[in-house]
Amino acid sequence: KATHRRSTLLRLWGYLRRQRIALISSAALVVATSGLSVLGPYLLGRAIDTYILGGDLGGLARISGLMLLAYVFNSLFTWLTSYVMAGAAQRTVRDIRNDLFGKLQSLPLRFFDGRAHGDLMSRLTNDVENVSQVLADGVVQLVSGVLGMLGVAAVMIGINAPLALVCIVAT
Repeated sequence: KATHRRSTLLRLWGYLRRQRIALISSAALVVATSGLSVLGPYLLGRAIDTYILGGDLGGLARISGLMLLAYVFNSLFTWLTSYVMAGAAQRTVRDIRNDLFGKLQSLPLRFFDGRAHGDLMSRLTNDVENVSQVLADGVVQLVSGVLGMLGVAAVMIGINAPLALVCIVAT
């Protein structure tokens, strides 16, 4: 369990700052993905309410095309986000491992004599792998989940504010 969370996060941010372009690109892609994931169901509701109930097959075909584009771009941006973040995570982990190796090289032999080699290597490998996993998957999922909830709430309020407020308060 981490004892110095704040300092650990600040040190990790020092490594992530080197991946600024990838992080900005990933953030933009997450915003686009969140918007597109909200747009699909909204267009489906419009298709049912306006075109299916009205019997307008031409309008239904147009909105179906828009829905298809929204889902295709959503999938593309989701893949691109994962690709960009995986690359940033791998480069960050590479930098951490290089610095870790340099630090281990500078330690006196007395340090290694007092610790089991397997325990030391296991802990270092596990910690670095956990950082890699969080960077590659966890951060994107957290941000996209929050943005998705905010987008859904905004669309619900835009469609029917009193009903949306009842739903939001009830949950």
